[in-house]
Amino acid sequence: MIALADVLDVDRVIPVGYSMGGPVALLAARRHPDRVAGIVLCATSARFSDDDSTPSPLSGMVGATLRFTLPAVREQMMAAMLRQVDLPPLLREEARRHDPAALIEATNAVRRFDARSWAGSLEPPASSVVTTRDRLVSPKRQFELARLTRATIHPIEADHEVAARRPDLFLPVLLEAARAVASAAAA
Repeated sequence: MIALADVLDVDRVIPVGYSMGGPVALLAARRHPDRVAGIVLCATSARFSDDDSTPSPLSGMVGATLRFTLPAVREQMMAAMLRQVDLPPLLREEARRHDPAALIEATNAVRRFDARSWAGSLEPPASSVVTTRDRLVSPKRQFELARLTRATIHPIEADHEVAARRPDLFLPVLLEAARAVASAAAA
């Protein structure tokens, strides 16, 4: 993210992290405090797994093994996985373009992520869009992250997929959260 800002000649950024993008925004603020003017966190958490859970070694082996599987076989695997979930057409098409090995590896990385020990020390202003009916990232964990980062809270009565399924509901709340951070950063 910061490398892209460098290429675009942008001095300070306000990253928006949705779900798995939350750790990206948090890490950018931690690693580049001079470049991050604020953060907007959406449907995300300081941690995604339970304290006592560890990723299965089998999951890591599956991801590594898939790297050696023919691309056509990986495409068939992704198609089979997508038949098992109900996704909006645009999200389904986007997921179809991804490599299942990369998805497994990303999932494992997110399961290991835990910002609770340092999120409270982040300096930039924050906003949190909390999806209050979320079944994937519990609202309790979203509120925990908002408290840690001293974020303004912008609730939306919706589930995790609101950005893809109901952008008409999500975008006004996201804009409100982004304006709150931009205003605080300018002060």
